[in-house]
Formats: sequence, structure tokens, C-alpha cells
Amino acid sequence: MRRAMLNQLARIGAIASLSSCLAQGEETTVSGYLIDVFCYERAKKGGKALDGTDIIQRPWEHSVHCLRDQPQCREGGYYVAYNKGNVVGRQGRDYDIKYKFDSASNAKVL
Repeated sequence: MRRAMLNQLARIGAIASLSSCLAQGEETTVSGYLIDVFCYERAKKGGKALDGTDIIQRPWEHSVHCLRDQPQCREGGYYVAYNKGNVVGRQGRDYDIKYKFDSASNAKVL
């Protein structure tokens, strides 16, 4: 329950930050899961995120601790994951990068 609540807070932070950063003079709102690039790159190579989660199929399980407290995760930057809509076996759906944050946005995320 606590992890889910923290992930929701992380999503809200991502949405708020993206709202002010995507377009100059325009407000844009997106929805998705906040994931760090370091863990994403590990997962795309067949591994798991540092916290042991499968962020490709279950990004909502990725912990705020991993996003915030692991130096390599913080320094690698963040992105918003979206559901690509494809079914992968019986486990679920694939998630991928929708919006990647720039350095100014990364500083505001957490």
C-alpha cells in the first residue's frame, strides 16, 4: 500500500514537471510512470531494476527509494513510461519511454 502511494506521488511529480517543461507557453499534461533511465537500460538488456522490479512489464512496482536514493539512478535522469498496448505472453503489457526529461526537468522531479 505504501509503495503504491509513493509511486502515485512520483507520477504526480512527473506530470507536474512535464506540464511546465514540454512546450514553451503551452501547458501539456501526460500520464504514466516515472522511471529512471539507469534502471530502464538494465531492464532492456534483460535484467531487472536495482530494486529488483521488472519495469518493462510492471513499472508501478518501481520504488521511490530506487528513483531518489540510488546515485546512478538519480544521475541517469528520468522518463515517463507508457503502455505500448502490446501483450507480452501472459504476464502483461510492455511499457516504454514516452517522454524523457531534460536536465532542468530532472532536477525538479524528486
